[in-house]
Amino acid sequence: HALAGGEIDLALDALPLPDPQLLTTKLMEDRFVCALRAGHAALSGKLTLARYLGLGHVHASARPRGLGQVDMALMGLGEQRRIVVRTSHHLGLPFLVRQTDLAASIPQRLADAHQLSTRPLPFEMPPLAVHAIWHRRTEHDKANRWLRELLASVQLERGAAAT
Repeated sequence: HALAGGEIDLALDALPLPDPQLLTTKLMEDRFVCALRAGHAALSGKLTLARYLGLGHVHASARPRGLGQVDMALMGLGEQRRIVVRTSHHLGLPFLVRQTDLAASIPQRLADAHQLSTRPLPFEMPPLAVHAIWHRRTEHDKANRWLRELLASVQLERGAAAT
């Protein structure tokens, strides 16, 4: 609604929105990992599903309701993690992990940017995709196009630097 009303020019989201008036391009993909503070007991040995589910988790989502991708994958296994803290801001999440025994299932890039220790998730999980979304009426707007191209170029540079 904010895109349609002109309140915002561009949104970034994990899922393309099913609206014919909205246009989408995928900016990047990243794999989910279990991020932990340095020295966390779960870093010793393999992180099994039982050990993962035994951890307290912090979950970040800008959406006030609904399950995240990790929780949907776990639900497909008939499992549920114990979320101890919820936050609407992804940028605060690494600081919570670094200062507590909480685990976070987050993209590898976010964990790396904050020097968090990581382990592969002990279950199959599709990669996180980040999409840029804009309203059809701004498709040819020069400023909007510049911003979309800038975001795409930054992601290309990061991808090239990672290889």
